[in-house]
Amino acid sequence: MRILGDTQSISLLNKSTPIIICKPLYNGSTIFILEANLVQLDKSALVIYKVDYELMHKCLGYPSKDVLTNAPKHIKGFPKDLEVPSESPVCSGCA
Repeated sequence: MRILGDTQSISLLNKSTPIIICKPLYNGSTIFILEANLVQLDKSALVIYKVDYELMHKCLGYPSKDVLTNAPKHIKGFPKDLEVPSESPVCSGCA
């Protein structure tokens, strides 16, 4: 991937194929707008991460184990299979 740009456009290219093209809002503008084309993705390049207790604990602002245990009952889309450890050391964010 590489980025090319000048006063007429800023482009993100995969090899020589433009993936994203931004053009000035109007001639001479320093504000660029996005024009994009759909591309076929190589599905083998996609990475899926499993949500775990540590990640949720940090991302949600260090809630208690009780909050994370009960969250699936009250929050639409919250992972129902989150494994909350019975014992874990106090993290640096909670200390």
